[in-house]
Amino acid sequence: MELKNVKRVLFISNCNPAGTGGGHAATRAYLRALRSLMPSAEFDICLYDRYRTDALRFPLDGRNTFYFASQRSLGVRLTTPVTGIMHRFQRLVRRLVSQFSYDMVFFGTSHIAGTLLRYVPKDTVTVTLNHNYEPEYFVWEDVSTLYKRVFLPHVKRLERIAYKRSSVSLFLTEEDLAKFREVYGETRSRVAVTGYFSDSDERQPVAPIHRNGGRIVITGSLNNAQNIDGIRYFFSELYPEVPAGTDIVIAGQHPTAEVVDLCSRAEGVTLVADPADMAEVVRKGSVFLCVTRVGGGMKIRLTDGLKAGVPVITHEVSARGYGAFRRVGALMSFSTPGEFGEALRTMQPQVAVGTLTSEFISGVYDRELSFRAGVKRLGVALEGVS
Repeated sequence: MELKNVKRVLFISNCNPAGTGGGHAATRAYLRALRSLMPSAEFDICLYDRYRTDALRFPLDGRNTFYFASQRSLGVRLTTPVTGIMHRFQRLVRRLVSQFSYDMVFFGTSHIAGTLLRYVPKDTVTVTLNHNYEPEYFVWEDVSTLYKRVFLPHVKRLERIAYKRSSVSLFLTEEDLAKFREVYGETRSRVAVTGYFSDSDERQPVAPIHRNGGRIVITGSLNNAQNIDGIRYFFSELYPEVPAGTDIVIAGQHPTAEVVDLCSRAEGVTLVADPADMAEVVRKGSVFLCVTRVGGGMKIRLTDGLKAGVPVITHEVSARGYGAFRRVGALMSFSTPGEFGEALRTMQPQVAVGTLTSEFISGVYDRELSFRAGVKRLGVALEGVS
């Protein structure tokens, strides 16, 4: 298949291309990259109906038709523990693939692909984007223990189907691909690590790294299980390693009462709730710190720091997908409080004397994670597939 000759594409995602957060950002970037690679193709884009207003305002080149899936009936939802269908697209997509002839069907997640691949004609190229190793992420979802016990086997089963039967399986990190091979074995499908990348080549302003005594910036939604676990971990084990006089800024949406209390009781900590411009908060930091130590996949929030030219220190779990930055010293990882303290003592002097600059870090970002770089990787992964 030559991408420039593709006539019609079906794009299906349960994420919001205009939304905030890692999954939404990756979806937005891949949708725009596909549009760039296939500018003359007609795109049918399936989303949840709660994203209707955002989608219809979403700037996207080319010919696009949006289809919105509404909530399923109670009767259908009650069958979910048996069928494993945890999305709304089953009837809509089956109708579309029977109505139109598609050159490519792009699935935004494996659990959607796993239930729908059987209905796509065999001569159609099918592509599944794997944001992570889904079972590892699913156990931290904000749902009941019973729900997890019922649906975790389905999550694994559908992910295996998507990996084995898609024409192409795309991954955000080398670590995720290695995990798939370990758990599910090899596949005859094409696999590629295309990574995360920006959704446009618009350059973000880069300010000189803040050096007045050092400022650590921690960001993320402050009301989900993964991030709250990280904030607890920071205050209970990492905070004692931070040198006196260092400013600590914790910024994010919807902080819980627990997060507010932890921040208020610690010296030198400023909580910025629901910041109007997160990029501005990040640009004023000397070190961007990610304390998330659970879950899988690529932690997209690290790009907030790197894109702004701020060096990153992150827990080892959240370093996946950032090998290029680690190799040049723009990112350091840790797995213990002692390693965190050592990383901080190594990085802060480099920032202070100007051997690690914002211009250098943003240059590496542009080379590795710019929209241009992402489009090139995706094009190589998809060109010629059949």
